[in-house]
Amino acid sequence: MVCGDWTRVCGGDWQDNLGVVGMFFDPPYGVTDRRKNIYHCDSTTVAGEVLEWCKNHGGIETYRIVLSGYEEYEELGNLDWTSKSWTAHGGYSNLGKGKNQNRKREKLWFSPHCLKMELFAESTIKNG
Repeated sequence: MVCGDWTRVCGGDWQDNLGVVGMFFDPPYGVTDRRKNIYHCDSTTVAGEVLEWCKNHGGIETYRIVLSGYEEYEELGNLDWTSKSWTAHGGYSNLGKGKNQNRKREKLWFSPHCLKMELFAESTIKNG
């Protein structure tokens, strides 16, 4: 497991020599209508940068990439990525005392070489 600034962790091609590599991205939401001031270190550009990286690397056979966000990644569907909608039940979604409709916008995007199987039990994550 590697943690840190995503450009440092994903820079270069060092992952290519490791065999199958799993990557999970959860950048700050890239939509303009998201709640403000929810991140300690906020960015309005990281989501777009991660999207471009995923578009360029998602087709690599040994990469298993999962990207978390809202609808800002819809174009990945044109590149054979699949998505799973879900509704957040905790964390920042509770700050609005049940009024935060953004919690229903959550999606996980899976790159084309992720294994095809049911990843979530319905009792754990509800489809959006």
